[in-house]
Amino acid sequence: MNTKLTKAFAAVALLLGLSVISNAQTPPQVTPKAVSYTTKPKLIIAKLKKGEQEIAEVRGNASFTVVGANSNGTFAGTFTYTIPDAARQKIAEASGQPLNSIPATITRKDVEAEFQKGTDLPILHLEISPKQDKMASLNVAGVNVVFTRISVDINGRNPDMGAALYTNEEMEALFSKIAKQMLAGRAYRGVVNRMNKVINGEPD
Repeated sequence: MNTKLTKAFAAVALLLGLSVISNAQTPPQVTPKAVSYTTKPKLIIAKLKKGEQEIAEVRGNASFTVVGANSNGTFAGTFTYTIPDAARQKIAEASGQPLNSIPATITRKDVEAEFQKGTDLPILHLEISPKQDKMASLNVAGVNVVFTRISVDINGRNPDMGAALYTNEEMEALFSKIAKQMLAGRAYRGVVNRMNKVINGEPD
């Protein structure tokens, strides 16, 4: 009788052990969620001009929110530039408008960014051409905000180390993977497709 009980307990213990192992080997399910990745604000210098006259130099912060990755290695997104109060005052004086009517930020949608040539970990550099249509007509109360060069930074992340799915960390790993593939002259279409799924919160 004792022998039968012992065998029964052993069988139950074995089944419980197998269940624990099975559960441990099954990866946790991740619910897809849209990820809005925005670069950290970076100091960018611009000039204020009215007509051909230069009014002042602006030292504001720029950021870029990614809304899509393109198959040619560029990225679509929204550019945001914060105008310091001193520059807003200059704009108000030049335009004859009250200070409270001068916005503290400029936002442009449908802007294109691309990797700076040769960029690599640990910091990836994205360049935004001031000559593209959406950036060539930045005007605040009749005063033009003119850039000569715009570059924002992305924290590089080793794509082979893994990152939590549908997070900013996965976005950084995907940016890093695309940059590395481009440097090596390899295809990266699959990485672009995955990035767009993360941005839109779509299942893989």
